[in-house]
Amino acid sequence: MKILVYDKSVLVKSYLKKNILHLVGGAEIVEANDMLEVAGLAKNDTYDMIILDIDNQQKEFVSLIRQLENYQPNGHVVIFTHTLCHTLRLYFAGNPVFHVYDQVIEFERFLSEAAIFLATSSTESNQMVG
Repeated sequence: MKILVYDKSVLVKSYLKKNILHLVGGAEIVEANDMLEVAGLAKNDTYDMIILDIDNQQKEFVSLIRQLENYQPNGHVVIFTHTLCHTLRLYFAGNPVFHVYDQVIEFERFLSEAAIFLATSSTESNQMVG
């Protein structure tokens, strides 16, 4: 289980890591420092889940999404936003890879659904190996 996390806040990254490790012990969590690093890491490796905070970087985000659609077609891309939540939900409607959450009020919902995403990914990985 490999998860890539990007958030500009060190505190939020730490909180995400703690909660993910609680959900999936032994997960490998890779941290990116900016959108450019997210794109490079996603291009060169496969992740079960990519978690992004995009509120203040709209221009870089559009380019990154196009890249992730090509680089990670089978993973889950989780987007935390507040100002763009409704717009992004409409944009990604029907796309099973992208999941949009309002970072202010839906973090608990994300944790509940992340457990399902990660359990599914873990089962699929085990089936591939076995």
